[in-house]
Amino acid sequence: MSAWEREHVKSEGERGGGGCAQQEAPEPVIGLPVGEAEALLPQKLLQGGEVVVLILKPSLWFIVLSRLGWLVTIAAIAGVLVWLERRYLLGWYRPHEVVTLAMAGITGVLVMQTLDWISRIFVLTDRRVLRQRGFFRPFIFEAPLHRIQHTQLLLSIRERLFGLGTISFTTAGTGFAEAYWVMVNDPLEVHRRVVQVIHRYRRPGGD
Repeated sequence: MSAWEREHVKSEGERGGGGCAQQEAPEPVIGLPVGEAEALLPQKLLQGGEVVVLILKPSLWFIVLSRLGWLVTIAAIAGVLVWLERRYLLGWYRPHEVVTLAMAGITGVLVMQTLDWISRIFVLTDRRVLRQRGFFRPFIFEAPLHRIQHTQLLLSIRERLFGLGTISFTTAGTGFAEAYWVMVNDPLEVHRRVVQVIHRYRRPGGD
């Protein structure tokens, strides 16, 4: 167990207090150290005595994979235009101008996705599931554990290739997923921990 994992387990025990302190210590958190991750959360998001069990961000691959279609399309259009000009000498544009515009477009997409990645954080506590996203206009989804009706692990082809996965959350009274933890690393283990924590803490007293 790494040093920050040991520190997190210790902090969970200290912050939990009361009934939580009498339960066995949760497994080490998967993801960011608590101090680093809590600095990314809005102030007063966590309630008094609330214990953070999981705190994660999407994989860095999210920056590329979430807009892979756009990136491939920009590159393909630029490639076709350059080929047409060199093959038929149309004279409508210069190949280097097309390449420059394509690079600017790809850079713009990657910058926006990087800001999106920075804004996203996924949190599981002993009381709630939370997801924050949105760099310019932050949006926070939260649901008490007792209202989580269903979770699902989604593994697209591109995610499987990079060892990633997405977890969806459905609350009672809805027939569709309301929030997603997208492209997390080690998705099988993360989903196992989510299910374990929901079952453990969803009832008063954590029985």
